[in-house]
Amino acid sequence: MDDQTLPTSSPPDPICPWCSTALLADAATCPSCGAILTSDQEQDLPGVTAVDAKIARGQTRSASRSRLLSWISGEYPDDAPTEAEAKADAQALAPPDPEVQREILRLQLDAEVSRLQAEADAIRSDALVEGRVVDLPAVDLPDDDATPVTDDPAGGETPA
Repeated sequence: MDDQTLPTSSPPDPICPWCSTALLADAATCPSCGAILTSDQEQDLPGVTAVDAKIARGQTRSASRSRLLSWISGEYPDDAPTEAEAKADAQALAPPDPEVQREILRLQLDAEVSRLQAEADAIRSDALVEGRVVDLPAVDLPDDDATPVTDDPAGGETPA
């Protein structure tokens, strides 16, 4: 079998070393990522183009972590919270005052009454649509509400 090789007469197009975008031959900066490709100054970027001097000496910078990550990992920062911060945290976890608890309970009960009233109204309207008016319980309507539902198209009025 005959080995075929690709012609290598033209040099390959230059590419950006940072983002691998094809470049023009005389480009000073990358049109895609903006990286400086040619410069008169030597650029030393610690951690990228050169070893950071502090790392070379063995010094490490303590990475600040969020409180959530510190709590999950069990690594707590050395600085303890002040007394005011600790008291504020304790107040945040304290149960609400009795008045607030009473209001929460009242709102829950009102919501439950509203839900049950809506369910009763739905059952009543289904019974009316299906013609089971005999099955309907007597309903006490407030004086300011609408008139009770009846089968009489005249609205329950009888001529005198």
